Amino acid sequence: MVNAVLLDAKDTVATVTKAIAPGEAVQYLAGGALCAIRAVQPIPIYHKISICPVDKGRDVVKYGERIGVALLDICPGEHVHVHNLGSHVHNPGSHVHNPGSHVHDLGSGEAGGT
Repeated sequence: MVNAVLLDAKDTVATVTKAIAPGEAVQYLAGGALCAIRAVQPIPIYHKISICPVDKGRDVVKYGERIGVALLDICPGEHVHVHNLGSHVHNPGSHVHNPGSHVHDLGSGEAGGT
């Protein structure tokens, strides 16, 4: 049964849709294929689980975008949260695009702008 969501093929994490116990299978769809990984730690509902190894200092990717850097080596099946995920702001050595590069002037401030 699918119990996690992979948002983009580039993602290194999936989001679980229920609380996951250690040893429990986490299943998600990737490119139409059913994939599975075993949780090695408890994962609270709507939190992230690593679906591949992420070395310390490397980018963690969700939504196809860098959301932070690994503070420690992260193994597949581990809970990814503030204990092992740091902000790019606190890691100046990380190769990260300018977060403001996606901000667009909406002109009048109304949705859709002019």
